[in-house]
Amino acid sequence: MPDLHLEVLELVPKIPVEANRAWVLSMLAETLDVRLLSTALQLARNISRTSSKALALSSLATKLAPGILPEALQVIDQIDSESEKAQELKRLARSLEGSLNLDARQISLSLQNPHYRAQALSGFLEDKMSLWQDLEEQDQNLLRFLAPVARSDFLQNIPKLYPHLQRLGGQPAVDATLQALRDACQQWA
Repeated sequence: MPDLHLEVLELVPKIPVEANRAWVLSMLAETLDVRLLSTALQLARNISRTSSKALALSSLATKLAPGILPEALQVIDQIDSESEKAQELKRLARSLEGSLNLDARQISLSLQNPHYRAQALSGFLEDKMSLWQDLEEQDQNLLRFLAPVARSDFLQNIPKLYPHLQRLGGQPAVDATLQALRDACQQWA
């Protein structure tokens, strides 16, 4: 398989559209031999379109090279499109820890469009519930931040919010939220 990966990596620079190059690199990250990582990283770094570079770097970082997570986050922060920035923040969120996690959360909170802010923040709900434990004000605003997402995405996030609801108001808060959701679902039917 490394020979096939090397062959694909040699073809990547010949792909005329940078977004397609980034996509190929992100797909290769799933199965790439670590010995070819430096070649893949160089190809990713040579991509000039920021959002495409962010996709390639974050994919390689999460699968093969956690040491480049700071670089990937820095590139994500430079993305002009809030939509693309939110998408990459959500993708990278599960891999970030410590100060990088806090930095990514701050970048997410700085997004002006409520929908994209919610999309980015939803990436921090899985496996990172402790992130929000020190920020009670953020806890209180988390539902407000997540509300603009699409209905199906919001409903998928509800189970991830359970620890926040428990911490903020105990079982009565959980019960009231579930009842409000039932009421809203009846209106959607």
